[in-house]
Amino acid sequence: MTRRRVALIIAGAGLASAALVAQDVLRPAGDGPAAPLAISGSASSAEYCVSGYAARIHSLGWIDAGTTYRVTFDSGISLVAAVARMNLSDRRVTSGYGTPDLNFTASSSGIMALLVSSNGRDGCYRYKAQITSPAASVAVARPDSPVRPDPALALPKSPIETMAIAGEASSARHCIAGTWTAKVHDLGWVGEGARVTIDFDSNFDAIAGLTITDVAGQSTVSYVDDNAGGNLDPRFNLTTTRAGTAVLYVGGVNGSAGCYAYKAAITAPAVTLSQFNGSWSGTFTGSSSGTVAFSVSNGTVTVTQPDAGSGTVTQRNALGLGIVPLADCIDGRDCGFHGQFFTRAATGTCTWSGPFLPGGARQSSATGLWSCTDGRSGEWNSRRGTPPAPVPTPTPTPTPAPTPTPTPGGRDGQYRAVVSARSCSSAGGAFIEPCNWQFPSGGCDPQDFTFNVTGGVVRDACLYLSAATIGADGRYTGFYGGSASSRMPVGGTFSTSFQITGTDTYRNNTYRVTIQVTKTR
Repeated sequence: MTRRRVALIIAGAGLASAALVAQDVLRPAGDGPAAPLAISGSASSAEYCVSGYAARIHSLGWIDAGTTYRVTFDSGISLVAAVARMNLSDRRVTSGYGTPDLNFTASSSGIMALLVSSNGRDGCYRYKAQITSPAASVAVARPDSPVRPDPALALPKSPIETMAIAGEASSARHCIAGTWTAKVHDLGWVGEGARVTIDFDSNFDAIAGLTITDVAGQSTVSYVDDNAGGNLDPRFNLTTTRAGTAVLYVGGVNGSAGCYAYKAAITAPAVTLSQFNGSWSGTFTGSSSGTVAFSVSNGTVTVTQPDAGSGTVTQRNALGLGIVPLADCIDGRDCGFHGQFFTRAATGTCTWSGPFLPGGARQSSATGLWSCTDGRSGEWNSRRGTPPAPVPTPTPTPTPAPTPTPTPGGRDGQYRAVVSARSCSSAGGAFIEPCNWQFPSGGCDPQDFTFNVTGGVVRDACLYLSAATIGADGRYTGFYGGSASSRMPVGGTFSTSFQITGTDTYRNNTYRVTIQVTKTR
């Protein structure tokens, strides 16, 4: 394969804490294309090697809003790349993606990590980074003298030697300066449905962020926490909603500085061959190109495009030396799920093979090589769609008992609304603009606000809940004003603690939100 050249450019400096919040960023979240910059001279990195689907992580440091950055690579294999920029002060992550070139202008400030993946292949690369700072007139100020807590007002903090972590820490001690910068830690690949628990022990007021990025799928989900672990320590305890490379960011609240250790425990979901069941589609390139489509049913592959064929998906041990019992596998990467199938046409027989990666609905992926008896060859990749749900056996519908009509005003009171999850993805077709969410203004935060219900009418919701109605059965409908369109249809069923959910498509982006509502009085 010919060697490909690619490059990286970055610019800026600047800095910036939070309660647990999760958000999805699909596609570049606000970064706009930048004008090409000429790159000359040597690469800015030594040679790195990658294999499988887990991405290699490189910390690029603090990036100011308005910074122009570009990444180019020198590699003998096809790469995909992403950047995830974490700003712990406002709990926001911004992502950008390339194949593998990256050339954007940063829309926000934060600590930025570069993720590089070979998308299932083995090979090595070098990269070069350049930074163009924003013009002085638009530069975001970086605090030269960060605000530090008054020692007389600071909350008591246990020394790190006490080790609040149960058992042994999985990291040595790390220390950070107090300028809102953060340390970046590579936690490796996690599958969809994995249980992730991260505990900390520190001698300062720490805050942490976690991103899970599927570089090839161009999607990132993020979480931020500052004190769920008690004693001013953050803690994560969650189940992943998608597969990807996990990156941990650790900083200090309001310029707090000190040292910390962390313990990460990741429990992979059970893996079975049935996890690959469903319809798959993708593309192939090389001597010829087109669509590859097939279905998988408990390890049996049936091919429909580009020609009819069949094959199998099998599970091997870490060395690829034969099938092993499912119970011996930690996850699909350890046991090397591998597919091989054959298609037959008038010109001859073609062989398709490569690794299969489990990852849940619309996450499982496979890539590999193909070759034919007539001399043609190339590469292929495919992703799985959502498998059909089993049809349940019909059961008689019981006659519901009559429910009393609620008395008017029975839901009156004050409620707190907190966005527990939000995501944005391209709705398909041309990409019109980056994903955008409303920012706090006038003392109102679109991710955490209160509202009142008086006489069954929603009031005082900072305009983030509008045109709201509450039916006699408690069904709530209305609009959420925190997305780009400001009118996302949402709904839920009122109680003392319930969820409001909604979906909206605006300028070719699909926005989704989940709001946890709790009655406070």
